Formats: sequence, structure tokens, C-alpha cells
Amino acid sequence: MPWEEKRNMSQPVLKQDPTKGKRFPFKTTHVVMQNNKFLVIAHWHEEPEFIRVRGGTVLVTIDNCQFTATEHDIIFVNKGQIHSVKALSGADARIEGMIFDNLFLTQPGERTDTMYLHTLYLRGHQYNLYPRSHPLWASLSECMDAAIREYAEKEMYHETIIQSHVSRMIVSILRFYWKVNLMDPAIHKLQVERQFAILAPVLDYIEEHAVEPLYLNELCKLVNMSPYYFSRFFKKSMGVTLTEHITASRIRLAKKMLLNSDDTVVEIAGKTGFCDIQYFGKVFKRETGLSPSLYKKSYRQTSFDPHDD
Repeated sequence: MPWEEKRNMSQPVLKQDPTKGKRFPFKTTHVVMQNNKFLVIAHWHEEPEFIRVRGGTVLVTIDNCQFTATEHDIIFVNKGQIHSVKALSGADARIEGMIFDNLFLTQPGERTDTMYLHTLYLRGHQYNLYPRSHPLWASLSECMDAAIREYAEKEMYHETIIQSHVSRMIVSILRFYWKVNLMDPAIHKLQVERQFAILAPVLDYIEEHAVEPLYLNELCKLVNMSPYYFSRFFKKSMGVTLTEHITASRIRLAKKMLLNSDDTVVEIAGKTGFCDIQYFGKVFKRETGLSPSLYKKSYRQTSFDPHDD
């Protein structure tokens, strides 16, 4: 396991996304106690993660918060959070985890309710520990069992099922804490809905014209904002920059075309708003870990043999 390497705990490291280079951005891990008692050394990554204690008692550190977790407890680590797990009970300590890409959960262009949950998720307003006594524990544990089982067995359509279970876990957490009013009071439903209502013309325009050249000044005119204020407002409302949002929309469209058409990579680059084939390849590989041609080849091989690893 990459995080089993021994490092100075005072220097949290950025871990390379373990889902990169995989056509399906999801991975499971199983870790037992190491000689230094750390199951997970201090590190952070841009991908969210669920961890479940499978044995013993562990000390979990997430950013500036520490707590103990025992067998069956579930821990949610959001993107960018520095975290470590240390064994407290001896050699029986062990954990398992699920790591998945941020875009695994979201689709641009969905309407207010989904976008609202997406924004709260990106802003990191979740609690980390879910013991067996928590109202969500049974549902989270059931989904985690199912996702890990599907990933191990890799039967036909396992990817769709895994995505549905992970999405259910995230949405259940966000719904629960919204209902019990434990989220940041500065971020409330009316405020977020208002932000989306303001940005709706821009979001709709991007979805309809993603393959065309898009200019900041033109998008600003749709909502009567200056470029500076619009850029800040968009990032605050959506959790990503305008450029990131547009790029994600184009890459997702390119993925669909690579998987469902016979167009060449050059043709797809042109049809998805990328004028430079080299830039398209660079961005696509940065976002997926694979070149466009390898992505297409990998998918087709997996499509014909869903059990092929």
C-alpha cells in the first residue's frame, strides 16, 4: 500500500491519486498494523475516502481533530483533509478503505437540488466519525459492503452499482446533517439556491455551448457581473473555478464520445471544444490518468470481458 511507507509524521505528504490511470476512478484498500503502529501515515489527497475499522481500536487524526474509533466504525475523509490512523490496541488493528474521484459523484447541468448537495460536499461540511450508534451507520455500512463486494467480483455493470452506492453514502450524509441543522449556519439552503438561481443562465449556456469557444467577458454579461466578481462568485457558489467547470464538462463529453463513437481522437478533440490536439491529450490524461486512445482501448477491452482486471 502506498501509504504504508514510513515517513516523518510532522510532514504530511500529498499522495498521488490512486484512482488515476484507472478507467474507473475507484479503489479499495486493506491495511494491517505496521511496525511503527501507523496504519495510515499523515497525508492528504484530492480524493474523498471512506475508512472502516475492521479490528481493534485506532486513533484517527483529521486536520486538527483527533478521536478514537473501534471495530465497525466508519470514518469519512473529505478531499484535502490531512489524516492519519494509528493502532492503539495492538496487532489486531486493521482497516479497509474506499477511495474515489471527486467527479465520480457529480454531473454538470443537474438542477438545483443535486447541485446544492454537490456544493456542500465540495465545501467539506461533513462530520468524520460514524460509529455503530449513529443513525446513518447501518446504511453506510451496507453500501460500503456492497461497493467493495462489487469491486472485488467485477460482474457485469459493477461500475454503475458501485457509483450508485457511493453516491447514496454521500447524499445520505449531506441530507442528514442538513435536516438536523448541524451544518455551518452561514451556508443555508436559501442562500445556495439563490446562488444557483443567479448562475443558472451561465450554467445553462455552458452546457449548451461547451464545445464552442467560451469567453469570460461574455459569460459575465449573462449575469451582469464584472469578471473579477464573477470569478470569485462562481468559485464560492460551485466549489470549483469557471475553467475547471468548463474543462470537466468538455472532458466528460469527450469520454462519452470516445466510448460511444468511432470518431478519431483528433475529431473528438475538435468536437469537444479543444482546438489543440496536444493540449486535449494533456488535459485528458491529467483528468483521467490515461491518454484518450488508451482510455478508449481500455474501455472496449473491459466491455467485451467485464471480468478482466
